[in-house]
Amino acid sequence: MRVILVGPPGSGKTALAALIGKDFGLPVLTVAEVLANCAQKERALSAQVAQYLKAGQCVPDGLVLLAMNERLAGADVAEGFVLEGYPLNAGQAEELERFLAQRGQHVDIVIHLKVDSDVLMERLVGQARCDNCGMQYNLYVNPPMVEGVCDNCGARIIQRPGDYEETISNRLRIFAGLIGPLLQYYKVYGRLIDIDGGDEPKAVYRRLKPELKRVSLEASEPRAPSPSEEKAADLAARSGGKTASKVKKSPAPKRVAAKKKAAKAAAKKKAAKKVAKKRAVSKAAETKTGTKSRSAVAKKSPKVAKPKAKAGRKATKKAGTATSKKKAAKKASPKKPASVARKKAPTAKAKKKTIKKA
Repeated sequence: MRVILVGPPGSGKTALAALIGKDFGLPVLTVAEVLANCAQKERALSAQVAQYLKAGQCVPDGLVLLAMNERLAGADVAEGFVLEGYPLNAGQAEELERFLAQRGQHVDIVIHLKVDSDVLMERLVGQARCDNCGMQYNLYVNPPMVEGVCDNCGARIIQRPGDYEETISNRLRIFAGLIGPLLQYYKVYGRLIDIDGGDEPKAVYRRLKPELKRVSLEASEPRAPSPSEEKAADLAARSGGKTASKVKKSPAPKRVAAKKKAAKAAAKKKAAKKVAKKRAVSKAAETKTGTKSRSAVAKKSPKVAKPKAKAGRKATKKAGTATSKKKAAKKASPKKPASVARKKAPTAKAKKKTIKKA
């Protein structure tokens, strides 16, 4: 069984997670513990993580995801766990679902602890922890049996210096802005349970235990994967991971769709080719008509020009014939005796002109 506890700072998540883990034999994972271990392994992250924790702000998703993925891959949490304080927002919830789905796992129940703001301020101001084992206490609600001494290991108990009122108000304000989308994400899949966390942790656990038993029995039975798990499995299959059975059956309809698309594309190509051929034929026809018209114009132009030339020649011929006729008329004129007598003088002049020319 995989349990997630969600609630504002001071709602009693840590104490309730310890009770659930002890009763059901599940390891308890806290964000503070995971981030601390990650900071020890990677020294470059320690300064950044410490800065966010001291300011009472949420650690960026990139740092948290790095640490949580490494921790959830451990063999001790393969059968189940109690996760406290994570995920912090809807984006981290999606990443968690995807990571678990790739490993064939899923979240079984998400418990939301609802506590009044005044009660939260009282709890956070009196919050303390063991300096050795990290056991959490509250000086007002859950104090140790011996003041200043841890019940678990006997080490010294110190009050956290960062939990002053201004820092607490800042933490509550940040949580209020993140909790809405996160709760809606788990509510859609029917895994969210709201419970009043105003009582002490043991009283809250007594009211919650029957529901946990029911979920534990359901977790041991086979369950259909959720939509988020199917999406995560699909992403894992695309990236080369293990594929689920439903994902394996999906390629058949995809191939049919691909063939249909290919047939449609081929039909479109054929239609395009036909249109191209028609356009080519029309262009060829246009070019033929253009050449015909040009040749026709070329043929017509000499026909129009030739008659003009002939007309000119005919005109010259006519002019020649007219002059010849005149000469003939002049030559024929000597036959008449009256006209010969009159034209003798001009002939003499003409002879003189010819002599001068010679």
